[in-house]
Amino acid sequence: MKKGIALCGMVAVFSAKMIAQNVGINKTNPRFPLSFSNKSGQKISFWDDGNEQMSNYGIGVLNGDLKIHTYTKDDDIVFGYGNSTVFNEKFRFKANGFLGIGVSDPQFYLDVSGSAWLKQKDPQTPPALNFMSNSNENFAGMAGNNVFGFGTSFLGKNFPVLQMNTNTGNMSYYDDSPLNTSAFNFSKAYGQKISLYPGTTGDVGFAVLNPVGYNYSFLALYSDNPNADVAIGYDQYSNGFNERFAIKPTGALAIMGNRGNTGNLLQSNGPGLPASWGTNTDANTPVMIYGTAGSVVIGAANSNLTALPGLTNTYNLAAPAQVRIDYEIEVDNYACFACGQAVFEIVIDNRQGSTVLVSRDYVDNDKITTARGSVVVDAPAGTNYIDMYVRKISGPEIYVGGSPLDYTPYYMIFEIID
Repeated sequence: MKKGIALCGMVAVFSAKMIAQNVGINKTNPRFPLSFSNKSGQKISFWDDGNEQMSNYGIGVLNGDLKIHTYTKDDDIVFGYGNSTVFNEKFRFKANGFLGIGVSDPQFYLDVSGSAWLKQKDPQTPPALNFMSNSNENFAGMAGNNVFGFGTSFLGKNFPVLQMNTNTGNMSYYDDSPLNTSAFNFSKAYGQKISLYPGTTGDVGFAVLNPVGYNYSFLALYSDNPNADVAIGYDQYSNGFNERFAIKPTGALAIMGNRGNTGNLLQSNGPGLPASWGTNTDANTPVMIYGTAGSVVIGAANSNLTALPGLTNTYNLAAPAQVRIDYEIEVDNYACFACGQAVFEIVIDNRQGSTVLVSRDYVDNDKITTARGSVVVDAPAGTNYIDMYVRKISGPEIYVGGSPLDYTPYYMIFEIID
């Protein structure tokens, strides 16, 4: 009888109703082994010293949040296994908000001892860590299948700046099609690519450029000031850099530090010896001569001989001889939509009162033709000259050497053959 009275008293105190194995505290018809009322507030207190603020270690529900709380603002929340006396910690929430995983005294908002994995949730959401500053969002992580990258994020999508193909190890910088065949890829934009040394007036490095007037790009290797060399050589730990070849600020070439003398030619000394400067002892050695200017424009009304800058040569003969001249010259005709065919001639002048007609050719409207051929002339003993000209016979203006936007160097090869 006493047991029954005591039980009834306990049920009355807790306002609890037992149904089968479910217990409800201020909750009728509990559906779970232990249920509380739907009223917000404190649900469980694990430790309470009766303070007026009702601070305690416990669990509550408020405004849609499940709240696990400590007694004071300096207490931590720790997860692990074992019991309160023999406890094995796994991770800890510090009172300052730092989270330590395998770290009992975390020094950062996330402090991990060991490895961490970020796994792909779905094909459209590669795993990544995102970082937000006051104005920019950045990420480090997977930028796609087998692509790890660093970059910026916008509207939930990651746009890598630097990325690596985890299958091949190839990397790219600002390149949307990275990681193909090269170990490191840059974007297709023109400009500086690698800076090796930031100077006071410029950098030392590499660039890919497309200057105004060109429809093609070129690789540029540059120094940081107009008085610097661009050199090629090898490194040696004991002596440092050893120069083998250099381009001087004046444009002069230096081989093994030697820039040669006026009129010297650079010659090979065989596969086992370095090249050197010397004089041309073989009078029959062909000499290639390039034009020294860009496109030469010959107007529609101009029928005079027009010199091709740079296509000239002065030579001396001890005795009369024959001279062979090979040439290649591109000519464009795109003066206007309705303009017709242009006819022109290639002419050689020896500055001694006679000219030699080498060839006559034509170029149709909006077309390009390449005049190429050779001619042999007789030259007397003494000082001789070769100057190459173009004369337009009829038609609209033409561009010798191609258009200003697509310049093709013209040249001639001079050779004494007899």
